[in-house]
Amino acid sequence: MIKKMSGSNQTEKAVNMMLEKKAEVLKDQFKEPWIKFNNGKFVELRPINSRNFNWLRYHYYETYNKTIKDDTLKTAVETFAAIATNRAKKEKLHLRVAEDDSAIYYDLCNDKWQQIIIKPGRWEILEQKDSPILFKRYQQMNEQTIAKKSSIEDVKKLLDFVNIDKKSREAMFLLIYIATDFIPNIPHAVLHLKGIKGTAKSNLSRIIKRIVDPATPELITLNKDLEQNLAHNWLPFFDNISRINKKESDILCRASTGAGIAKRKLFKDDQDIFYNIKHCVAMNGIGYNIPKSEVTSSILCK
Repeated sequence: MIKKMSGSNQTEKAVNMMLEKKAEVLKDQFKEPWIKFNNGKFVELRPINSRNFNWLRYHYYETYNKTIKDDTLKTAVETFAAIATNRAKKEKLHLRVAEDDSAIYYDLCNDKWQQIIIKPGRWEILEQKDSPILFKRYQQMNEQTIAKKSSIEDVKKLLDFVNIDKKSREAMFLLIYIATDFIPNIPHAVLHLKGIKGTAKSNLSRIIKRIVDPATPELITLNKDLEQNLAHNWLPFFDNISRINKKESDILCRASTGAGIAKRKLFKDDQDIFYNIKHCVAMNGIGYNIPKSEVTSSILCK
């Protein structure tokens, strides 16, 4: 709970402004601080420690018709983070896909914070105020297109746009893989699209990413931010992979099966961030030097 501050400097005004907007601070299941505020129609969630503080800068300008200084903005954000870390209650926040005992929920990532609720035989758009699920969002996430209701046979139309034999087992596996990407809390196979140069692996990768978890960039590389990319994307899709070392392979498998992964918070300190996630993982490449494991499944692009 944010308490009102006495005083009229910019930091105090920023804190009081968020209080007037019925803002609350919380920490998620990974102990990361977030702020949420209700505009009367939906609850908006923002990561407090994000480098992008535009949400606070914007609301300050809208309230006081003045800009806020960078150092003051930093102090206000650090104040919110300290309150969240030390006093706020812990809430489970979900990324893109979630479930409860009765349904699966999908975050459309639109400005209205709407969701899709999926039940046996039907789905519909759900306003956030009517949902038991709170979704968190990161800067790279994009809005999903709202689908038209159609028959189960229409999913096979996807095969008209990909470089895979429609009658092959791989085509059926692709459709099953995409469908299961919308099911949370299960171990997912690590998808590996392989084929020689010119077989449209990246094109198929982008199609899958857009269907399941649209983002910018759509395809990413294996780099030092591997753990963060896995935690911040429901379906991280790694592009043009020719080699994976044992450590990277282990991290990818742990992320897809639900084991915990850790990341150093800052190079200069000894604090670790622990992610206990069970996300989807996919990659494409020519197929050389990719460790084969019990959770990796390959599709050959021709």
